[in-house]
Amino acid sequence: MFLVAGRPQAPASGDEKLIRAKLAELRFEPHWIEPEKLSADSAEGAIGVIVTDQLDVDAISKKRFADFIEHCEVPLLAIGEAATLFVLAYGGRVVPRASPNGSVTQVKVDNNCVLFDFLPGTIQLDDWRGSSLDSLPSGFEVTARADGGRIVAFQHQERELFAVDFSISSSKEVGRQVLDNFARYAGTFSGEL
Repeated sequence: MFLVAGRPQAPASGDEKLIRAKLAELRFEPHWIEPEKLSADSAEGAIGVIVTDQLDVDAISKKRFADFIEHCEVPLLAIGEAATLFVLAYGGRVVPRASPNGSVTQVKVDNNCVLFDFLPGTIQLDDWRGSSLDSLPSGFEVTARADGGRIVAFQHQERELFAVDFSISSSKEVGRQVLDNFARYAGTFSGEL
């Protein structure tokens, strides 16, 4: 079972549709939870956790989110706004920036990061983010950086914690591959695949 923090009863975003389809393809059952209801024991019994872009960063307690992450013993992927919350919960910095309105951005990726397996060293992403991850908390490392230096993805140096600061559905094949890599990694990590 995968724990997915998102809004299953609201009109599904492209990311949530992609997550549903990918987990079904791999025969993993999703268990959906409202992001505000995440607690230290939410991931119990899960083989992986995906926190979607469908959350209000200001409405979720950063302390509660950090507590959830600290107690999470399975691979976790934070997407978009969830990556922002991740950084803020651990004391990193996020700064506003002019909205790029979907322009295509070149991104250099670290192919040693499991999220970017089977992808070239430079990828293209549609850029819609109105904020930028300015600095990461201690213990995290950058795994993808856009032209101009903006942090696009990061991971914990010792734990199975990953984040991407982009929509996996609007990035088309790149997003599908990132999600596939994460789901297969979590399935292998747990022994389910």
